[in-house]
Amino acid sequence: MTILDFYNKKSKDISSWLDIDQILNLNDLEFGQLSSANHLLFPLRKTSRRFGGPGITDQEIHQFKTNLSLRKKYFNVVLRTLKYFGFNIDSSGNINMFDNFSEVKSRWVKKYSVEYSRISRILQSMMLLGFDKIAYNFYNILLEVDSVFPGEIDNRTKKYWELSVYDKGYWESKI
Repeated sequence: MTILDFYNKKSKDISSWLDIDQILNLNDLEFGQLSSANHLLFPLRKTSRRFGGPGITDQEIHQFKTNLSLRKKYFNVVLRTLKYFGFNIDSSGNINMFDNFSEVKSRWVKKYSVEYSRISRILQSMMLLGFDKIAYNFYNILLEVDSVFPGEIDNRTKKYWELSVYDKGYWESKI
């Protein structure tokens, strides 16, 4: 199975047996619990250590950067994921907190949340696939969350997020 097979609905996540559309249509609770598909939804060059999923190839990266249909699919994945985290993207590309963010944040804003590593992967994947502006905006709204709810996101995580966006080695590496 390849990343493109998954995005083109020729294969499914092997843990859940769901295709990309089924995953995107899950409710927030189910979507949040489906960590096995993160390596497919947000591909990186490095393979998934936990789920053994494929790394993305240079040819696939090129497809994500140039194929409009594929870019739209990836953008829909980004929108769905941001919704899970309590954010939306406005028409100018800015990312904003939902009005009920203080309720939604309990899903993931807590000390040492497992969602923090998921966010790192998302940031790195967006940078790798040419969604830089969204990655920068996502990083900035994460810092805003930290300022509104201080003490929940540790400095090590914030540094890792920063490196995920600003250090090419983090999203270009195969290790």
